[in-house]
Amino acid sequence: MKEKILNFMKDRYGGDILNTIILYFSMGFAIINLFKKSNVLTITSLVLFSIAIFRMLSKNKRKRAMEQLKFFNFISPFYSKLLKFSSKDRKNYIYFKCKNCKQELRIPKGKGKIKVICPNCKHEEIKKS
Repeated sequence: MKEKILNFMKDRYGGDILNTIILYFSMGFAIINLFKKSNVLTITSLVLFSIAIFRMLSKNKRKRAMEQLKFFNFISPFYSKLLKFSSKDRKNYIYFKCKNCKQELRIPKGKGKIKVICPNCKHEEIKKS
């Protein structure tokens, strides 16, 4: 049985990250549909599930890879902002923007009230850390 499945999937695209994301959205809509009972949610869930299965069973590997690349090119600006926001050292510093020039500044936590001078525009602020 295992050999039959492997032979069937031999020249197929299989799963990738985009398929996983599509399947998660499909399951999410299905779960929401359990509580809301909407035909739109049912159809959306089934369409997304069908797209994921179609992509997995597709023999056009190049086209599926290009779809994934286009998806990541579309999502990368949002993802990079999220990653930049979460990767900063928020344990030791407080981040804020200068009111005058919108430059991002940081001050150490636990120092009380600090007079902050923006290095870009020399605007002075008093911040509590």
